[in-house]
Amino acid sequence: MKLGIAVNDLGASQLNFLLIQRANELVGSRRDLDIILFYENIVRPCLPMNFAVMQIAECWGFDGPVVATTFNTAEKLLRFPSSPRKLFYVWDLEWTRMRQKLFRSLLSVYGNPDLTLLARCQDHADAIRQCWNREALVVEDCDLDRIIEVAGK
Repeated sequence: MKLGIAVNDLGASQLNFLLIQRANELVGSRRDLDIILFYENIVRPCLPMNFAVMQIAECWGFDGPVVATTFNTAEKLLRFPSSPRKLFYVWDLEWTRMRQKLFRSLLSVYGNPDLTLLARCQDHADAIRQCWNREALVVEDCDLDRIIEVAGK
């Protein structure tokens, strides 16, 4: 199975640390899994990686499921034609801190039925339901096994 994960960058953050750590563990233990991290901005990675890393433009032709991790990567993912399954792992409630909240723009992502929403915790899932009237599956601590399970459905 292939799995693409779209991130802002690979620099030091809790999300990136957990993603890289979990992906390294998975590709080391499963020969049937190919993980590719797609980044928007190039920075020094926070950990060494044992899997492929590409600029997000390469995701356009990626034919496996893709998980966006930010509003910007989710917005881009919706425009990519090849991915059979598109997921948005809402790690951070970004809309609460945006300076200029353009409701239609936010709704076009959070309300898009082509995206399966995943939430970092139950509190985030509750906020998504209350704000966007959409259910989100809870996937704690970047549990890639659970993400792969959901992506394979």
